[in-house]
Amino acid sequence: GETVAFFGMSGVGKSTLINSLMKVEILKTTPIREIDSRGRHATTHRELVFTDYQFWLMDTPGIREFSLVSDESTLLENFDDISLVAKNCRFNDCQHQSEPGCAIQSSLERGELNLDRWLNFQKMSRELKFREDKAKKIIQNEKKKKFSKIGRSSR
Repeated sequence: GETVAFFGMSGVGKSTLINSLMKVEILKTTPIREIDSRGRHATTHRELVFTDYQFWLMDTPGIREFSLVSDESTLLENFDDISLVAKNCRFNDCQHQSEPGCAIQSSLERGELNLDRWLNFQKMSRELKFREDKAKKIIQNEKKKKFSKIGRSSR
């Protein structure tokens, strides 16, 4: 009565693993590339397979990209403990590195704030900044193309 789904990057062997569990080739697979010994994308849709073990297996197409789908306010909501501590920093623009009066660093030193949680927060913050910078570049490039096109047409 259970359902198990296989998720992972394209070409890692999800379908091959299911075929192995089923002891029969029921899902399409492709051979490993000779050049670099890597798998290739073969699955194009989700498929449910009922097993002899009385549970369903779901094969899914490979994940090509995974990223955050939120913004800074959502990040701060999910890490509200960090947000609350950060409000006690001496400086409004504290980077939480080595500034004097940093409440985050003090809480980490006292063990009041979990280091792994802080590192996850930093990692997610960097990911959001990267996405924001990427979006800004795309907008700048579009504006540049637009004005370049206007310039060419006016000549």
